[in-house]
Amino acid sequence: PVGALLNLGPEIHACVNGANGLWATKPVYQRFRSIVKEHGRALTSVMEGNTIGEAFVKRLGFKETSRANGVVKFEVSDGD
Repeated sequence: PVGALLNLGPEIHACVNGANGLWATKPVYQRFRSIVKEHGRALTSVMEGNTIGEAFVKRLGFKETSRANGVVKFEVSDGD
């Protein structure tokens, strides 16, 4: 699988081609942690019903902050 971690400030989104498997390698995780440290937090969102996406962000420590219009928003803070 091929994946990318995109960010604009503290907002992070992961894009992965439809295949399952390991794509979030150690350098990707280190980049994620550096964004959290730099901004004190990270934000992301997942379409409601995307159980794979929700499970992924929860494994990274994100907590759900809101649900509206079919979108679930998550946040993780430095130190979480």
